[in-house]
Amino acid sequence: MSNQTNACPLPADNPFVLDIQDFYGYNLIGSFFSSAIWGISCLQLFIYYLHSESDSAFLKTLLASLWVLDTANEILILKSNWPVLILQYGRIANLAKIQPELINHIWVEFIVSLVVQLYFIHRIYKFSLAVLRGMKSKLLLGAIALLTFLAVAQTVCMIVYVVFSYGKPIAVIGNKRQIAINLTIRGLSVVVDVSIAIAMVYLLRGKGHFSSSRRMISRLMIVIVSSGSLTAALSVIILVLVVLHPKTLHFVMFDYPFGSIYFSTLLANLNSRSFVRGPEDVNIASQNIGSSNNTIVLQQLSNSQGRIPQSYIKGGNNRLDQMGTMSAHLKGENMM
Repeated sequence: MSNQTNACPLPADNPFVLDIQDFYGYNLIGSFFSSAIWGISCLQLFIYYLHSESDSAFLKTLLASLWVLDTANEILILKSNWPVLILQYGRIANLAKIQPELINHIWVEFIVSLVVQLYFIHRIYKFSLAVLRGMKSKLLLGAIALLTFLAVAQTVCMIVYVVFSYGKPIAVIGNKRQIAINLTIRGLSVVVDVSIAIAMVYLLRGKGHFSSSRRMISRLMIVIVSSGSLTAALSVIILVLVVLHPKTLHFVMFDYPFGSIYFSTLLANLNSRSFVRGPEDVNIASQNIGSSNNTIVLQQLSNSQGRIPQSYIKGGNNRLDQMGTMSAHLKGENMM
C-alpha cells in the first residue's frame, strides 16, 4: 500500500500539440514513395547488366555512376527525417529549420535528371543525322540546341534555389523569390521532357518501309511516349502542388522520387530493346559483287517471309544506307 501511496503521479499531457503534416508528414510520405521507386531502379539495373554484353564500357560506367548518385540521394532523403522524428523528437526548434540533407538532395537529384535528359537529347541528335537532310535537319539541330540550353538552365535555377535556401528557416520556401524559382524549374522540366518525346516520335513517324520495321518503330514509339509522359506528368503534378500550396512541402511527395524515376526511365528504355526489336528482326548486310552494282543480302532471322520491293534492291543504295543506319539506332547499337 505504501508503495502505491508514494508512487510518482503520471505526467500531464504535453500542452504543445503540433500538426506537422504540411511539412514532415508529406516529407515522410515522399520518403516512402522514393524508397519504392529506388528499389525498382535497382531491379532494372540488375536486369540491364544481365543483358548488356554488347553495350559500351562508357554506357555501363555511366549507369553505375547514376546508380551511386541515386542511392546517395535516397540516403539524404531518409536521413532528413531522422533528427526531427527520431534523434531529437519533440524539440520544437528543429521544426523551423531546413535540414541540410534536404538541400543537398536537391543538387544530387538534379545531376541525375540532367544526365538522363542530355542522354536522350544526344540520341535525338544522332538519330536526326541519320534520317533527316537539308533544312529539316538544320531546324531540328536548332531545336536540339535549344533543348540543351533549357536542360542546363534548369541546373542554373537549381543552384540559385539551393544558395538562397541553405541555412535558412523552412519558411523561406514560401517567399516569392523561392516560389518563382521553383516554378521556373518545374516548368522547364515539363518543356524538356515533352519536347524530347515529341522529337523522337517525329523522327520515327513514317520511317518504316517493311512490315517488320513498322512494328519495331511502333513498339519504340510506345516506349518513348510512355516514359516521356511519366516524367512530364510528374513535373506537371509538382508544378500544380507548388502553385496550390506554395508555403508547404506538399510537392515533395512527388519531388523526392523524381531522380529515381528519371533513372528508371533511362533503364526502361535500354531494357526494352528486345521488346522493340521483336521476333521479326531483320539483319541487313551489303556485299559488293562485281564493279558495276551492289547486291543487298537480307538474312531473315525469323520464319516469316516478306517480299522486298525491287526499288530497294536495285538503284536504292542511298535509301538502304539510311535504313541500315536507322535500324542500328533503333536496335540500341552505337548509342553513345
